[in-house]
Amino acid sequence: MKYKLKSILGAIFFDNPISKSIKNSVFSRYKLNVSEHPADPKDWIHVNSDEEKELPENFSRRGICPPVKNQGRIGSCVGHSGRVVLGSAVKFQQEEPSPMWIYKTGKKYDAWAGENYSGTSIRGAASGAKHEGCCFESFWPYIDDENSQPKDGAGLDASYKKIHSFYAIPCEETKEIKSMLMDRPMWYAFMVRDNFFSIGFDGIIDTEKYLSSNPAGGHAVCLIGWKVINEKLYWEFQNSWGLFHGDSGCFFMEDSLFKSVVINSVGPYYIEITDGFHNPEPVDPEPDPEPDPEPVDPEPDPEPVDPEPDPEPVDPKPEPKKDSWVKKNIAWIGVGLLVLFAISVLLFSQCSEEEIPHPPYFNEDGTVDWDRKLREDPNFK
Repeated sequence: MKYKLKSILGAIFFDNPISKSIKNSVFSRYKLNVSEHPADPKDWIHVNSDEEKELPENFSRRGICPPVKNQGRIGSCVGHSGRVVLGSAVKFQQEEPSPMWIYKTGKKYDAWAGENYSGTSIRGAASGAKHEGCCFESFWPYIDDENSQPKDGAGLDASYKKIHSFYAIPCEETKEIKSMLMDRPMWYAFMVRDNFFSIGFDGIIDTEKYLSSNPAGGHAVCLIGWKVINEKLYWEFQNSWGLFHGDSGCFFMEDSLFKSVVINSVGPYYIEITDGFHNPEPVDPEPDPEPDPEPVDPEPDPEPVDPEPDPEPVDPKPEPKKDSWVKKNIAWIGVGLLVLFAISVLLFSQCSEEEIPHPPYFNEDGTVDWDRKLREDPNFK
């Protein structure tokens, strides 16, 4: 579903006449100067491997190889495709090889005099890697300038990373090429035609349209896999024109076209290098389920054990009561009460000794003497 959606969006936005015209204008500016350089017979004395590998229907090193980059305005396609080939070696897992070193060193060992020209050949670059090695990119960073120069120490660093040898496998050796691709990517040069500039978003070259267009020049790319499309074998390549060309910088070429447009008249090159190549183990998306464990008889329940009786409760010792204020001051309270009692007795005795005046105008029996009151009380009328 994801691939179909990608193809639909690509057809709408990238495979219409306007976008094809733009792509043709942009990508036709790249320099195509890998000249026809027939392989030396020594290059393709390749002994087929006796090991029978199980080859899948489809295979791709995309995601394992160094990523797609853009070579820019100079004819350094051999250097960039070589960056992917050498960059897949164990020696270059710490840092990528310098495409500028590969490109410039190839000029020293290719079939043309001098170095004052644009472009080189795969065979020249492979010879340079065998004799002088290849430095890390930090010693010669890539800029699309023919006058670029390496940093100090580049030659010494390159000398530690030489390849042992290189070979070309004839294009007809389909099984052997597939077997080699399972271990490493390969170098391939072909004759580009105008139709290549505007290939679709799926990256598939239409063989008929391709062959009917005009030749544009030689180009080096990296062979990274194969795929069966509509029951036909297509080879997968990684280009160096950035992510907007083809299928995110990659493209597919039918096997018959692969054999007819190869530049060196033999086939793709591969290299041998110390420590071999980086090939991470494929991840099994659905590992086999582990077998169910054999049933184990459950252990018998342990015999019940009578619980120990709870210990008898022990009455807690009562906390000592604190003495009250009254108890602490009982002596003074007693003294105070005695004093109050004495005062009361004294007052009572004084009151009892005084003569209580008899109420006026009262007889001894408690009756009022009205006559006396009338005589003696002037206020009583």
